[in-house]
Amino acid sequence: LRGRLYRQGLQQLERVLQLEPRHLSAALSLADLYSAAGKPARSQEILQTVRQRAADFGLNPTNEFDVIRAEVNTLFATGKRDAATDALANALNRSSIPASFRAAAIDLYLRNGLAAPALPLIEQVLAENPEDLNALGQRGYACMQVNRFADARTSLDRALDLNPKSNIFRLNRAITLQHLKQFDDAQRDCEIILKEAPNTYQALFVLGEIAVEKKDTSAAARYFERCLNLVPVSSPDYKAIKARLDDLGSAKK
Repeated sequence: LRGRLYRQGLQQLERVLQLEPRHLSAALSLADLYSAAGKPARSQEILQTVRQRAADFGLNPTNEFDVIRAEVNTLFATGKRDAATDALANALNRSSIPASFRAAAIDLYLRNGLAAPALPLIEQVLAENPEDLNALGQRGYACMQVNRFADARTSLDRALDLNPKSNIFRLNRAITLQHLKQFDDAQRDCEIILKEAPNTYQALFVLGEIAVEKKDTSAAARYFERCLNLVPVSSPDYKAIKARLDDLGSAKK
């Protein structure tokens, strides 16, 4: 299904560029889609064309940041992490940066497992607007990734105050609380999530980890087995959960 959707999207955007070969937004969207579809070489070709025909595409100091974002995205897609982070850092060091590019940089960092450089940018957003809901959630997630769980909880508590129905914020807080060994609060968050979305295997996994911490291996095994029933066998999560269950079995012997 995903492959078919990618093909349809690529065909439509290629058609737009055939009809309007100077359409910058279509070119960048097409480059992004090729990267997402696992074809970053084609993405690079499109972006090189944009650079070579800068005047035709109407590049200026503002929309060039959109091009840089797409270039960085493509570099990450090709596995060139150092080049990607260098390009991001160089752009962020410019004297004037659009807020949209800062937001894109945060997203690129977080999507590629680079929470540490994302955090200062998130802090900038929150300094401007302490109740920016998206930034609060991002700060919570980023702090989790660098093991700053107390800071993560502070941000996620506030995010849930502003949007108590967000299961993403609640799940991240449950994971945070588990790491802080505040198991009753973590379990309560998981139960709230599962009441509304019973197939949220990530919440079941947290409950399994809490059971492990409490030395209740039978309950942990049940939670992990329920996770496996909800996750596609081919997914990396399935393999990780299966390994956790196997470890649990080995520990019981």
